[in-house]
Amino acid sequence: MAYDQINGPIPPEIGNLTRLKYLNLSMNSITGRIQDSISFCSKLEVITLMNNSIEGGIPPSLAKLQLLQEIVLGNNNLGGRIPLAEQPCGQYPRILGQQSIARHCSSSEQ
Repeated sequence: MAYDQINGPIPPEIGNLTRLKYLNLSMNSITGRIQDSISFCSKLEVITLMNNSIEGGIPPSLAKLQLLQEIVLGNNNLGGRIPLAEQPCGQYPRILGQQSIARHCSSSEQ
C-alpha cells in the first residue's frame, strides 16, 4: 500500500491482520503514532513506514514480534528507544533510516 495516498492514522484494526507478513505503508500521509495493536500481527517480518508524518515512539508491544527482521522508519517524527531490550543486539531486526532512535541491548551484550 505504498504510494496509495493514504491519509490519517493507522487504524487500531490493523491488529486483526494476524497473518500479515509484510506491512508497507511508506510514501503516504500517515499521521499519529504506531499502533500497539500491530503487535497482534504475530507473523510480521517487515514493517516499512518511511516518508510519512508518524510521531512519538515505537510501542513497547512490538517486542512481541519475534519474526520481525526489518523495520524501515525514515522521514517520520519518531524518537526514543527500540523496545526490544530482551534480545541480544545481534538478534535485533535491521532498522533503517531513523537516526534518533537508539538501540537498547540486553545487559549480557554490553
